[in-house]
Amino acid sequence: MIKLNRDSKTKELKATTGLKTQSWRLYKSGQNKPFTISRSGFSDFLDCQRCFYLNKVKGLKDIDTIPFSLNNTVDELVKKEFDHCRERKIPHEVMKEYKLSAIPFMHKDLEKWRASRTAGIKYEHSELNLILRGGVDDLWVIKKSNPPELIIVDYKAQSKNKEVEKEDYLNDIYHQGYKLQLEFYRYLFVKNGFKVYPKGYFLVYNALKSRESLGKEMKFERVLIEYEYERSVEKIEEMVRDMKKVLDSKKIPKLNPYCQNCAYTNAGSKFIKSK
Repeated sequence: MIKLNRDSKTKELKATTGLKTQSWRLYKSGQNKPFTISRSGFSDFLDCQRCFYLNKVKGLKDIDTIPFSLNNTVDELVKKEFDHCRERKIPHEVMKEYKLSAIPFMHKDLEKWRASRTAGIKYEHSELNLILRGGVDDLWVIKKSNPPELIIVDYKAQSKNKEVEKEDYLNDIYHQGYKLQLEFYRYLFVKNGFKVYPKGYFLVYNALKSRESLGKEMKFERVLIEYEYERSVEKIEEMVRDMKKVLDSKKIPKLNPYCQNCAYTNAGSKFIKSK
């Protein structure tokens, strides 16, 4: 998809160099101020070290993605449901349905932790001079746990023909990043001193295509998928340290033969050089 650059306020077309303009967005080895890496940035590192390095160190801008408005709407409406229960300190009906002894977690920083674009839950790794952050969809807590034992929950909206089943959902090749997402959030909360339940959950809303027509409303199948963490907090820490080594490297990582972004820029540069 080709995307034209527009001013965020006026929406007018705006020339772009393809490079970041704010110096604070660039990592410099040995810098005094901690450098911030988001959950999506960590995922980028694991997918392609070359693209990650070019973005964080050399300043090559990300390609903006078009937001999924329908998915965001589902997220917002589901949050309202759980916030209603949170205020009353009662379990949501999905917890009763799946016999989960929990209620939505109440905390003064919850809204900050859920703000994925501006804040999120943060951990300052003083040894590595990094701030790691990520925005969770929701937190539940095991009833009567002391200290509170937090359950990390991620809302997912999709539309597939067949019913959602745990094994298929977790084994789906395109859902492996979802699991890492929960594991990274657990890492952040543990590093902030919280006790985290050994299982996270995906609350999946699957829009049904079996109806004959849409009408004025869309029907969803709602399924709670339990995920027992595969990677330990120590393993995530190891991966974070590997990421720091790449940031501090003087060399651009090798081209990733499986990365579409690498393939696109590499092929394009060959055409340009041949002229």
